[in-house]
Amino acid sequence: MEYFIPAWHGQLSDWSSSIPRIEIYDAIVNMQLLRSGGRKVGLILTDYQPQFLSKLNQVGFYPDKIFSVFDFLQGISSNESQVFDYLDLNWPDDVRFDLTPFRILASSKDRLYASIIFDFNGRVLNVNYFDKDEKETKKLVFDTRGFVSTVEEGDVTTYYDQMGHWRFKHNIKTDHVLINQLFHFCEKTEYDHLSTLITEIIRDEVLPNVKKNDHLIVTLDDQAQVPIETFMVYPTIFTLNQLYPYTGDFKKIGNHTLVVDNRQKISEIDPSVSFIVIPSFLVDFKLGHSQRYKNQDIGIMIEHMRYEELKSILFALYPRLLTHASTDRIYFLYYNTEKENMINQVVADLQKEHPNEFSLNRPEKSKLENNLSDEEKLPNLIIKGKRLTSIADAMNFLDKARILINWNVTDPFIQTAAVSVGIPQLQNFKTLQLINHRNGLICKTPEDVADGVNYYLGNLGNWNQALVFDVQLMNAYSADNLLKQWQSVLNNEEEI
Repeated sequence: MEYFIPAWHGQLSDWSSSIPRIEIYDAIVNMQLLRSGGRKVGLILTDYQPQFLSKLNQVGFYPDKIFSVFDFLQGISSNESQVFDYLDLNWPDDVRFDLTPFRILASSKDRLYASIIFDFNGRVLNVNYFDKDEKETKKLVFDTRGFVSTVEEGDVTTYYDQMGHWRFKHNIKTDHVLINQLFHFCEKTEYDHLSTLITEIIRDEVLPNVKKNDHLIVTLDDQAQVPIETFMVYPTIFTLNQLYPYTGDFKKIGNHTLVVDNRQKISEIDPSVSFIVIPSFLVDFKLGHSQRYKNQDIGIMIEHMRYEELKSILFALYPRLLTHASTDRIYFLYYNTEKENMINQVVADLQKEHPNEFSLNRPEKSKLENNLSDEEKLPNLIIKGKRLTSIADAMNFLDKARILINWNVTDPFIQTAAVSVGIPQLQNFKTLQLINHRNGLICKTPEDVADGVNYYLGNLGNWNQALVFDVQLMNAYSADNLLKQWQSVLNNEEEI
């Protein structure tokens, strides 16, 4: 059994307001990979994850074994769901419910009384209660399985079992933990730190079940609750995920192997530490079909762009857009709805700076309609925003895109997806997914971006070379090749 202890932190996002990113959960790809090679995989969760079943449903993957420390602490032994209706909660007699996507607002006495937040499957995520000044006073956090998992009130979070009995209380300010003495599931009745309790459960309930031929695959992570030393006497492989910072001492892992998913991290690793680079690529994508279309869609990932940066890039691209208005289209890609205001402002700035030079997003006129107004004689620029809300959403766009521009921060999913559909990328940072002048360009300035767009969209040969290298890159990181690397690591750890 290969037991993964990933860096799973936080809970599902509130889809009623924004989606921070398309989630690629730590260790899932590697678990899928090892299972495809005939190995059994287990998932050990050390953080509070009341919606872990929903997360697994999202990716359509279920490990052979699952152990959740907080399930153990809360006395939850079943993954069966029960039906919960928010109307079953205690509500004032005059309560009024206003329904919005993924959120219901409850009002009483002409003020906001509570908000009910739902996940993407319509299950209740949490209920927030407010005072007369609309300040939050209490929060109920629900488990995917249909019960109140915790109640947050002030500095204290109280954890419950499925029957509504409180099991322990955690003061988030002091970190003190108080155990309900009616239950006997740990060594003490009080702990100075929550991490001490979590480590105790891992030590007593998980590690004794690790057999000789098993492995622990532990993600190094600054937010990790369990010290590295806890795993040192067991066959452990440590991993480094680019999405989760680790600033600790790599020497602590001793002679255990370290698996790194990004070459950028190599410079941070002490030379005495044994490591191997195995990317966590999603390898089941297919080449896109953008070459079949007349339009050349330029995707610009703006999630981590500032206003001035976006403005500079759009203005740098403007001369090409003006001369290629019949083919080139720009799509600003984002997750968070707050980016929509920035898009509108930047486009308004472009119109103000270049009055009467172009029309914007004008619907196509029938070929039978010959009478054109003065505005319709201007180049028609297509500049639109596109919010990405799912993996399918992103893949559908990239399938038809000709080029992708990233800026400031890597988005592993988007970048890997771009490689898998075979389009070049332009960005101002280095990543494993882009080899400069092979399948894209590292650009220092917005002017470099404009030159890069001309380089690829103005010369089909250059674009085809990027496509060929993307195919080579995906073959190098195919499931078979990555599996061979993992099997080598696992075999070496058994020999230590």
